[in-house]
Amino acid sequence: MAYTSRRLPLPLHDNGVPFARVDLQFHELDHGGDSYEGRIFFNRPDADLRTAKELGEGYAGSLYVFGHPHCWGDPGHCSVPPGPLHGFDHRTPHQLVPQLHVVEVTDAVQRLVESRARTVTVTVLPVVRRGRRRRVDDSQLRFARLSLVSYD
Repeated sequence: MAYTSRRLPLPLHDNGVPFARVDLQFHELDHGGDSYEGRIFFNRPDADLRTAKELGEGYAGSLYVFGHPHCWGDPGHCSVPPGPLHGFDHRTPHQLVPQLHVVEVTDAVQRLVESRARTVTVTVLPVVRRGRRRRVDDSQLRFARLSLVSYD
């Protein structure tokens, strides 16, 4: 099973200045599970492991997550504590704090804009490997929100 977003508006350069880069951002991505490759496809909710990783097939890029599925410390060692204790708490964040992951998707967005598309759906296949075997495991992909950010 894969994750498919709602329709997102594409960045348009109505001001005549083309964008130099477009990023797909995964906010507060949880990396407490297995490691995986998140294959990203635009307008391909039917994408699966057999779908080619080619621009013409809707492939926009891959997200690579180094997971942390096991806790080797004492009980509570891997529990993410709430934010800083006070304004002067300058300790480094806990290693399992959700992260921002960014994937550059400029070519895929440019292709859609040139076809006069105004919106896009994002499908992500979280591909987990076990030796030579690969499988899609949608339980691995957990994040708070998704956004497309363009830069002039």
